[in-house]
Amino acid sequence: KGILSLQKHFHRAEHWVVTHGKPKITLNKKVFVKKPDDAIFIPLGSVHRIENPYKKLEQLKKEVINYKRKDGIDLSSIVYTLDTYNPENEGRLPVLMWAYPREYTSKKVASQVRNSPYRFTRINYGSPIFWALRGYAVMASTEMPIVGFDGDQPNNSFREQLVMNAEAAIDKIVDMGIGDRDRVGVGGHSYGGATATNAAYNDTRVKACFNLDGWISPLPEEVIKNGIKVPFLFIGRPSWESSDYPDNYKRLKVLFDNSQKPKYRLIFKKTKHLDFTDIPLYSPIVKYVIDVGDIPASKSTFILNN
Repeated sequence: KGILSLQKHFHRAEHWVVTHGKPKITLNKKVFVKKPDDAIFIPLGSVHRIENPYKKLEQLKKEVINYKRKDGIDLSSIVYTLDTYNPENEGRLPVLMWAYPREYTSKKVASQVRNSPYRFTRINYGSPIFWALRGYAVMASTEMPIVGFDGDQPNNSFREQLVMNAEAAIDKIVDMGIGDRDRVGVGGHSYGGATATNAAYNDTRVKACFNLDGWISPLPEEVIKNGIKVPFLFIGRPSWESSDYPDNYKRLKVLFDNSQKPKYRLIFKKTKHLDFTDIPLYSPIVKYVIDVGDIPASKSTFILNN
């Protein structure tokens, strides 16, 4: 957050390493953006400064909240609201929750706090954080642990634990006086998309669901058969046939046929699974080593933002 004053030093050079975010660097007459793990050498006497490239995000308040699931597991989330937001004057906000489950073998490990208010806020074109600028309370990095109990595999009780995670998060944001219990949307990518869809089916307080190239295969037959009863958006790649789950879109079609309107399915040509994350922005050669398509990152950014 903020900007370093434009300066130079006569008695020392500096060596910077980017740990988080994508800072904007001024070095003499050059201005450029760096990414995590990049190094920058600042020679003796050079005019320089570093600044946050996400100026609009300075309008946001960022808070790490901690709460418990009803079985005692500690959870956390990062809540973003406009810095000027006053609950007493403006009332409760609609809530946008970003979900991705993690599997654990013990309560102790699942309860570890992983979020920090001091970490640089990294964003990408799939990030929900932008919606805080439009008056939403955004719950990012919302903990969704799925724990294996007494030797069971974690996913043996996936649905029950998913519901407990969503209930705890919604109860917390409502108890804080920030969130509107009747205006909660849940979304996610991949396994997170399946989690969001499951949450929309199992928790009546979830009023909207969005799924980025989500994994439909693990959804219970009950969900597929009965469909989603709230507004539902799916955005994904053209085909799953060459993946480990070739029937993913067949199940999605049945789910869509059984879901209520409004419902939307948007398919982006020349995309693969990780085009719906920020990974394609890292390098133009990334498509040769991981699951991204031929669509240029600049084009996918423009399409998804709109």
